[in-house]
Amino acid sequence: MSVSELQNEIIKNLLSIEDEETLILFKQLLNNHANTAVYQLSKTEKNLISESITDYNSNKVLTNESVFKKNDKWLNE
Repeated sequence: MSVSELQNEIIKNLLSIEDEETLILFKQLLNNHANTAVYQLSKTEKNLISESITDYNSNKVLTNESVFKKNDKWLNE
C-alpha cells in the first residue's frame, strides 16, 4: 500500500469517528508527531548541563533526603 493510499484510508476512518474523546486523542497524537523537531539548547543551557555533569562526576551532589530536610528546615523557620 502506498503512502497516499494509507493517508486516504486513514482519512476515511477518521471521518467515520464520532467519539469526541477519540478525536481529541488522535489530534494530540498528530500534534506530538508534528513537534518532533530536535530542541536546540542555548549556550546557557549547555553551560548548566556541563556544570551539572562536572558536579556529579566530582560527587558534589545532594541526596533527595538531604534536600527535603533542608527544605523542611527552611519552611519551618
